[in-house]
Amino acid sequence: DNTEWFRSQLQLDPIRIPEVCRDYSSKRIITTTRLAGEHMEQWLRSNPSQAQRNHFAQILYDLFVNSFYGLNVLHADPNPGNYLFAEDGTLGLIDFGCVRHFSADFVALMPQLLNAYLQQDASAVLNCYKKLGMVVEGLDSGQQQEFYETLLKPFGDWLTKPFKAGRFDFSKRDSAYIKEGLELFGKLSQIKKIDSIANEFIYFDRTLFGLYQIFERMQAEVAMEHQWLI
Repeated sequence: DNTEWFRSQLQLDPIRIPEVCRDYSSKRIITTTRLAGEHMEQWLRSNPSQAQRNHFAQILYDLFVNSFYGLNVLHADPNPGNYLFAEDGTLGLIDFGCVRHFSADFVALMPQLLNAYLQQDASAVLNCYKKLGMVVEGLDSGQQQEFYETLLKPFGDWLTKPFKAGRFDFSKRDSAYIKEGLELFGKLSQIKKIDSIANEFIYFDRTLFGLYQIFERMQAEVAMEHQWLI
């Protein structure tokens, strides 16, 4: 069961995961212990301080990094209803119906891709996408450079903006960031030079972008620099 797996494997102190009550569960119904805390919208109505907003947003981001890079898995449904914000500063994580396990090769490749974007290394970026099976073979050097400059570079500039900032402000003061991301994802999905979107890449991007939207709703600042990007 995904709930029990996460409960036993995830080592992140601020995260609380309910215990499965096997005696009251079946193949179709899972019964768990109840966690204290409020769902995000209810919690936001209590007008939490900026420090509290930043605190919980950081936990969510650290959960993403630790799960992906440490366990090769993601709780891939960043729905605000899946988090419980507790008064003691801990975060409850529930509903493990959408969990994605990633191959070791993919996990190793994502920091390479992010670093290639950070370095604006067109060759390295294209090579990462080729390893993912997402770029059609047969493009000459000029076509590859055009593909990078017109489509991939704008996406990379957007993607790495939070990492360059160190602490990124997702508040409404920078709400254009999320809107820009939606537009870029739309353009990428229509590119014929991308042979197919790697299934693992879809879940990775969906989870990360979903968290970004939550951070914006929380109007939080998040420290995005981590050793896993090196």
